Amino acid sequence: MRLHHRSLGFIILFGALSALPPLSIDMGLPGFSGLAKSLQVPIAEAALTLSFFLAGFSFAQLIFGPIADAHGRRPVLLGGCILFTVSGFMCGFAHSMQSVLLWRFLQGAGASVGGMIGMAMVRDLYEGNEARQKLSAISMVNSIAPAIAPTIGGLILLIGTWRTIYHALGLCGLILTLAVLMGIDETLKQHFKRSLHWREIASGYQRVITNRHCVSYSLISCFAFGSLFAYVSGSSVVLMTQLGVSTTMFGLLFAMTAVGIMMGSLLNANLNRAGFNPHHLLIMSLTLAFASAIAVFILSFTHYFQLIIVMPFLILGTFSYGLIAPNANYAALHTLPEVAGMASAFLGFLRIIGGIIASAMIALFYGHHAIAMTSIMVMFSSLAFLTYIFVSPREKI
Repeated sequence: MRLHHRSLGFIILFGALSALPPLSIDMGLPGFSGLAKSLQVPIAEAALTLSFFLAGFSFAQLIFGPIADAHGRRPVLLGGCILFTVSGFMCGFAHSMQSVLLWRFLQGAGASVGGMIGMAMVRDLYEGNEARQKLSAISMVNSIAPAIAPTIGGLILLIGTWRTIYHALGLCGLILTLAVLMGIDETLKQHFKRSLHWREIASGYQRVITNRHCVSYSLISCFAFGSLFAYVSGSSVVLMTQLGVSTTMFGLLFAMTAVGIMMGSLLNANLNRAGFNPHHLLIMSLTLAFASAIAVFILSFTHYFQLIIVMPFLILGTFSYGLIAPNANYAALHTLPEVAGMASAFLGFLRIIGGIIASAMIALFYGHHAIAMTSIMVMFSSLAFLTYIFVSPREKI
């Protein structure tokens, strides 16, 4: 039975598909030590599974985008789900670190299609406020994953090993593959289909990177995600090492900040439904993100850097991301319906590069704990704000 594109099932399915990356990242974290011990490698090498996943996730989008514009969204979505499924199971069966890293790279490539194709399909089907509402609803479902994934990974380790985590991810991929196969129709209009000739691909990407709307709002999304990922990368060290919270309490606090994204997305959907000006939403949410980052940065230099004081600002920061992402993402895509797959791929690529840079900077300044995390949050949130003020067009979005 096909899902109608205005049904709740359609939103839930695409929310689940776009949740594959955070689910794959966060579920695997508790299994690092077991993987390292099983394959007799240093734990730092086990952590490379995250880097290889992100590398596959970022670069695959640039390949899948043109294919989605040439052959349609549904075949690419199905192919990505199948690749994710097979790679998940093969990670669980691997008996060398090299095999794990290869399959983890391919798993990242497969996981990339959910969010990318989801944005392209929303662009195919909706306009204006309705498109932003749908992106907000998908983001709201998606934000559940980082809240529950570490807990799920920990529970799986109670009954299995690190291999069981990857088998569980493979099973998730299989369920989603079947859901896409039975529930999703093609949305790419025939007159927008393009050739896969290299000149057509080059021409399409040239249109994307020379489009001021697409580049500026993609950068805003990239910088906002970088600020969020600085928190994701640094929070365990700051909260557990510096503020002394337990592993269980950290999981709860991390879930609270993930709920912040959900609440921001819910508010954004309601405000768009009411016809609120998206430019007003963007300036408000970008200001909120910058102000909350500045607040925790200042607190990190004082004895007021305490859990009860800091957490509301961190939740406020993730709440603002729930407002920023749907509006910036739609603004990046809305002027390029004829190359929506490539525009979505470019947007997704830039966003994950922002996350990689933020996490690399956290690792570089690891010894500074809270100052490292909060200063990088300030840097990325200020770049998002300044890009909107000085670079982004103000035409109707």
